[in-house]
Formats: sequence, structure tokens, C-alpha cells
Amino acid sequence: SSGINAEWPLRPGITISQLSLVDLAGSERASKTNATGSQLKEAGGINSSLMTLHTCLETLRANQIAGRNIKMVTYRESKITLLFKNFFEGSGKVKMVVCVNPRSEDFDETLHVMKFAELTQDVQVQRGQEVHFDENILQ
Repeated sequence: SSGINAEWPLRPGITISQLSLVDLAGSERASKTNATGSQLKEAGGINSSLMTLHTCLETLRANQIAGRNIKMVTYRESKITLLFKNFFEGSGKVKMVVCVNPRSEDFDETLHVMKFAELTQDVQVQRGQEVHFDENILQ
């Protein structure tokens, strides 16, 4: 079950929302975790998805700076970016929470995570116009 209990047509004042939580545990450097086999494969998939997310955010920022869409955002290239499709198309909101390790041994990884989080702060997506349906057409 999707957890959404809405009747069609929707009554005025009812809003349907989507909340997606993504835990990127496993995105650490493989050399530090000594991961092997399926764990190493999973970590590689997570890192690949993060690179795709980074590319999408860079494209959004470039389009924003140019004031027009000079490149298409390739959000369909990974599951995580497809999950955030609404954001990339301008109809959703995304908040990022990052966890970093304060140990000096993890400085390089922490710096990388903080730079990635900083990139997300620079991106703003133009919101599309709201679509309203005429209930009489649907009956």
C-alpha cells in the first residue's frame, strides 16, 4: 500500500505529497572499509549514483547561471536521481542532511562531503506552474 488514502476526484484543500529518505551509508571509500564481494559491489553502485547526482546538480547550476536550459538534466541515469525527478523538474523540494566524521584521519572524505553539500546549496530550480483540473471534466 502506498500510504496515500485519497479519493478521486480530490476534495479542495487536500494535498498529496511525497517524502523520500535516502541513506547513503556505504558510500565511504572502499579502502577504509575493507569491503569485498557484494558489499564492495553495493558501495560501487552507491558511489556511481552519487556521481550521477553530482552531475545532475552541476547541470542544474550551469543552467541556472546561464539563465536558460543549455543542457538537459540526466536524472534518469540512476535510481537515486530518478527518485528526485520532481525536484529536477521544478515541482519538488529537496533537503540534504550530511553526517561527517570529525576524526583527522577522515579529513579528506569529510571535505569531499562538505563540498558536495555546498554544491546543493547553490542550486535553485524554477518552479513550474500549478495544474488545476476541472472536476466537471472528470465526472
